[in-house]
Amino acid sequence: SILIANDFRETDYVVKAVNIASRLGVRVVRIDTIVKEIKGYSLEDYIRLSIEWLRELEGEVRDVALAVENHGYISNREDYLDALFREFPEAFLGLTLDTGNFYWYGYPLSKVYEVIEKFANRVKHTHVKNAVTECKEKWRKPGEVTMTPIYEGDVDLKKIVSILKKYGYHGDLTIEDESLGRYNALGKKYILIRDTRYLNKLCRL
Repeated sequence: SILIANDFRETDYVVKAVNIASRLGVRVVRIDTIVKEIKGYSLEDYIRLSIEWLRELEGEVRDVALAVENHGYISNREDYLDALFREFPEAFLGLTLDTGNFYWYGYPLSKVYEVIEKFANRVKHTHVKNAVTECKEKWRKPGEVTMTPIYEGDVDLKKIVSILKKYGYHGDLTIEDESLGRYNALGKKYILIRDTRYLNKLCRL
């Protein structure tokens, strides 16, 4: 992760990582910007800090897109992502879409699909995750969900894959099953096998 919220700018680190990625033929590098709230900061402060740092990188990054993840307490916010994407071209800045994180943050399920479709043309990479909650269509506090295997949760991953394909996404679908910590080694193996089979079906849509 590459975090603006650190006490130092990680510009040199990012540029080195991007240069290595370019030599390896990698075309997308996932970044975090600000995932935790900072005392005394407003949304405008988070946006300003993020744009300032990304401007530093814009002149240094070539041939590789950066992809901010919808993650944590700040970059899951629709208005935050909106502000960043208005400032930078798609070739430079895209989205690492986490299919479970908008739901984790507290968006109603129908809003999750709406936001994903809104940003679908910016998606560069995808983390496939799922979760359940009793309050599917209510706004909730962050974290008021239970993480599940990707084949069991409330989030309709088939619908999300269809949205991504509609907007021309042909990138990876990467399993990020955050339910695994509740299971022993054998249980994890069983779930990952089922996750993989389910994901293979999604890839054939």
